[in-house]
Amino acid sequence: MFEIGQWIEGQYLVLERRRGRRWTLYVALDRISENVFAIKTPTAAFPNFSPDLFRRKAKVWINLGEIEEIVPAFMLKEFDGAPHLFIQYQEGPTLADVICSRHGRPLPIRHVVRFMKRIVNGMISLHKASLITGGSLTHGNLCPRNIIAGPDGVRITDIGLASAFAMPGGMRNADLLLRHVPCMAPERIENPADESKVADIYSFGALAYELATGSTPSVLRLSDDPHASYVASEPVPPGMRNRACPGWLEEAILKCMAREPENRFQSFESIKALLENLEEEIEDIEEAPQPEERDKRISRVARARGMAKKESGRLNHYYLGVEHMMLGILAEEESMVLGALGDSVTADKLRSAIFSALPKGEGPWRWDGIIKTPRYRRIMKEARSIRREYADERMLPQHVLLAILTEGQSVPVRALRGLGVDVEAAFGRLKRELGRRRPAIFVTDPDAAETRFAHKMTCVSDSPYSAPFIGRGAELDRAKDLLVSDRAGIIVVGESGVGKTAFVQQLGCAIADDAVGSGFEYGGLYKLRMAALLAGNVKSDQIVNNFADTLQELGEANCIVLIEDLPVALDISVKMPPKTASDLILDAVASKKPIIVGTATPRDYAECEAENETLFSQLEVINLHEPSDEEAMRILNGAKEAFEAEHSVEISGQAIETAIELVAQTEIARALPAGALELLDRACSTARLDDAKPQGGAGRVEVTAGHVERAFEDTFSGDNIRGETNPEAYIEP
Repeated sequence: MFEIGQWIEGQYLVLERRRGRRWTLYVALDRISENVFAIKTPTAAFPNFSPDLFRRKAKVWINLGEIEEIVPAFMLKEFDGAPHLFIQYQEGPTLADVICSRHGRPLPIRHVVRFMKRIVNGMISLHKASLITGGSLTHGNLCPRNIIAGPDGVRITDIGLASAFAMPGGMRNADLLLRHVPCMAPERIENPADESKVADIYSFGALAYELATGSTPSVLRLSDDPHASYVASEPVPPGMRNRACPGWLEEAILKCMAREPENRFQSFESIKALLENLEEEIEDIEEAPQPEERDKRISRVARARGMAKKESGRLNHYYLGVEHMMLGILAEEESMVLGALGDSVTADKLRSAIFSALPKGEGPWRWDGIIKTPRYRRIMKEARSIRREYADERMLPQHVLLAILTEGQSVPVRALRGLGVDVEAAFGRLKRELGRRRPAIFVTDPDAAETRFAHKMTCVSDSPYSAPFIGRGAELDRAKDLLVSDRAGIIVVGESGVGKTAFVQQLGCAIADDAVGSGFEYGGLYKLRMAALLAGNVKSDQIVNNFADTLQELGEANCIVLIEDLPVALDISVKMPPKTASDLILDAVASKKPIIVGTATPRDYAECEAENETLFSQLEVINLHEPSDEEAMRILNGAKEAFEAEHSVEISGQAIETAIELVAQTEIARALPAGALELLDRACSTARLDDAKPQGGAGRVEVTAGHVERAFEDTFSGDNIRGETNPEAYIEP
């Protein structure tokens, strides 16, 4: 695994690193061509990955050449025996980001149709491409996360790569499969290798469904067995989730999503012809006013509360309770509520069940006020806490609904149970939906510097590799005091893997909690995106202006800006004049707008300090050392449940102890706790690969110390050993 700031082959400087369930993605700057590449390599811990199939699919993608609607791939290189695919870095959010930024609201129909047209054009070009070996070319995983909505239009990525991860039934992971199955054709759920053009058309229909409704199509499990396959149920018609969806669009989406392949459109050309024939109907679409257009000052929760008060008055009640709030949310957010409940109940049935459980009112009441019940107050307090946890600027109806399900004793929850709704499953579904949301790069204004070149960090993560934050109390208190009281810039110094970014993220969450009611103006924690600043054919002067504008706009919004691996940002002289970045950051530190937080390893700090003495003299140092074995044990035990769910295994206590001992004693390239977390993850995959249970076996594999030792031998060699830490490299505060 490459670290940020590391040079690959002396040519590619790693600017960013992101690790997901399937992929590790590096963003690197080529010092020769000055291009920015996204480098994609499979996550080493993923079971049953086929490197040979990945190489074949990658070469097919490379040979596609220039197609306007498809992100180009350029070359395939081998590092440490693993294939790494070099792809053009594409600026812009994915369609998943766009959908998530709507917080459960469907996109305007005109926007849906525009996206559909562009994706259809790209898929026509893809399906027409000829293979040297013969046969047809398909995508295999057309979903919102593989569509990039950049400033130059929509582009499709990850061509054909998903098939390299096809797993036999007995190896399927229920939680992982659930994330991809809404866009998978039924025949591919039963046989993942069954790729076809009509399967891509089903995926396109599911993608359009989510754009038009704000929620994914329904999915059913065959049994409670975690390894059992999933089937796609007949989707709820889009018009029932979004009443603004015209009939012709609903029919087109449902035809794409027909369960039997022969009942779908047979080509994307047919879909394009349909959209062209309906050009007049598309032009005549009259959009219903969006809530933000009606009045940006009124939040969705406020509108739901207004409806709740009307329901209370209509029922002749003198109070405002949770039951009224649920009715209000249902009236304003029917699509979101039914999606969270898994479409297992209709809105009318839920309303009737709540009404039947309510007492008869004694009104009408002639006074203007209304009493809020204690339970209502408790649930709204919990909703505010959930909002802060997910770092949302406003309270959302999803926060209130999650608070209602968390409390679990109110009239709406009893009504749901009476209707046969699995409340616990709905709770998990809603948490996953909130957790998977990432702030879109273009949230409201695509041209705003702070949304193009920095993104907001939240207090939650949907990554299976995240772990609870434990310890660091003294360091947190000191850093918080420096940022809040003195508005001083800081730099967090620690070895790779000690959790510098996690520390800054926890710091931002702590400041957000303290800012409530304290008068401290806090606009949130943003991470600077150096790759986005440097990408494209942008002249040096424009890069400098974009950098300066980003810092200025974040400063005006009273934000904290994280610059990961600050020495790397200061050392980039390929596309910026020397010392430019240092001068811009120094100006920000001196003005205290925005507040700057950097990170660095002790070695990089020592090498960079001499060349940037003025800047570093203005930054307060926070040293982060490796956690103790006891703290590491608590961190891994805290992450244990997530790993067990991710891999469908049971992790023994001895396995955790062995992972910590091996990392601490051998000093692999990544320190505790990250090194032990990565090792434990790979041990889970090793155990799953050893599992010989047939499909449908109910038992879970136990991860033992032996699995950890094998994973260590297979993964970490002499090249991965880090040198002895120099205590003098840490700076005295």
